[in-house]
Amino acid sequence: MALVATGIIISVGVAVMIVNENTPEAQARRQEAQSKRRAEIRERFEKMGEKRRFINKFIYEIPELSFYEATQLQQKLGDIYEEWNEE
Repeated sequence: MALVATGIIISVGVAVMIVNENTPEAQARRQEAQSKRRAEIRERFEKMGEKRRFINKFIYEIPELSFYEATQLQQKLGDIYEEWNEE
């Protein structure tokens, strides 16, 4: 008899938890947290893009470089610049 009562209490508790997690407020909290994570990821990619644009602008302003040399310099400077400016 005690097992049946324990099973019923656990089942009711699980049902209450499921109902509480599907309320509009809970869904709004989850959506807000997800949008914050997306914004943080987007911000990291934008910073990385800004760094790469800066490097490309710097490299392409050097008139003496051939395309091959510019590409090699871009690859090397990109890694170094990103390591120095990690935040």
